[in-house]
Amino acid sequence: MKVQLEIDQQIEKERIILKAKAQTRQINEIVAYIEKTSAPLIGKKQEKSYRIPVSNFVNFYSSQKKVYGHTVQEEFIIQFRLYELEEQLPDFFVRISNTEIVNLNYIQHFELTKSGLVLIHLTNGEKTSSSKRYLKKVKERFLC
Repeated sequence: MKVQLEIDQQIEKERIILKAKAQTRQINEIVAYIEKTSAPLIGKKQEKSYRIPVSNFVNFYSSQKKVYGHTVQEEFIIQFRLYELEEQLPDFFVRISNTEIVNLNYIQHFELTKSGLVLIHLTNGEKTSSSKRYLKKVKERFLC
């Protein structure tokens, strides 16, 4: 495997690009390592700030002009807007509605309701739903 680093002082945001002939176990491990070691988010709870790895978050949602992040056990206030989070989160997060982003690794299964709404069951026991506008994107990202 050949490794090459290019320094470009013109870019605004750092980005890592891997080129491979096929998606192998080794490539998957490298991607997982990079995603796990990326900068954690700062979450606030009861006037205290916590550094939380991005991969620990199940979902992010907005309510009453605030953005909340759920881990398996706790809820934190996040100092970013959803559109800002969407830009910086790893690819295992997907926007499911105007007010919510979920971690694909925490999706247990989907359920189609009689009204055509798609319920998303998360591994932590929570349920949420995807708006029809985002459903195609969710299916594509989940089934990849």
